[in-house]
Amino acid sequence: RVVISDLRDEVYFAKIFLDDGKHNLDSRPSDAIALAVGTHAPIFVNEKLLEPNSKLKMGLSEQAPKSARGFGITVQELTPALADYFEVTPKSAVLVDEVEEAAKGAGVKRGDLLIGIDGNGVAGLEDFDRQVASVKEGAPVILKIKRGKDEKSITVQSEKGQSGN
Repeated sequence: RVVISDLRDEVYFAKIFLDDGKHNLDSRPSDAIALAVGTHAPIFVNEKLLEPNSKLKMGLSEQAPKSARGFGITVQELTPALADYFEVTPKSAVLVDEVEEAAKGAGVKRGDLLIGIDGNGVAGLEDFDRQVASVKEGAPVILKIKRGKDEKSITVQSEKGQSGN
């Protein structure tokens, strides 16, 4: 049998029991499940792992990155790990997470780094929100985007009633 027994530091733990429980070994749950399915062995899961995420202290509010919306895009804070991945300094950009049709049509893509708005750098979400709020409704806005090693300027229209989240 296989028992998926615990969750610690966002890692699941499993045990494989052999010879009617005479022997057991620790395993990754994915390997244990694959073995159980292949041998038609029963799979058991500790009830506490079936409780809502909030009881396990893994709720989305604790894990979801902060985001803000404006100019037809949703952006998220650039964590130090993301900044390292994109080879930029923290607080030098925000990551484009979602793109609405108008911004997509202008050339903005999910995964772009937004590094400037109308010639001003973007130093995180608060700075993004401040700049979004300062743009006149319907005015064209030049977004400076970093995509890979390339930088480009993309003009979008500011939106009616736009604001950060």
